[in-house]
Amino acid sequence: MSSVDREKLEGKIGEAIGLEMAAQKAVKELTSKGLLPDQRLIKHKMEGMKRSQ
Repeated sequence: MSSVDREKLEGKIGEAIGLEMAAQKAVKELTSKGLLPDQRLIKHKMEGMKRSQ
């Protein structure tokens, strides 16, 4: 793997980690404000979406 390819890959990984951290923060904030529905309901819907693929 060339150094340019490695830098691109590291950049993409960093971007993905940043997005994950932002998503976790948003979920915590929304949960603390009572703005998210029951997490069990969300999990159930996500599992149903995975099965339908």
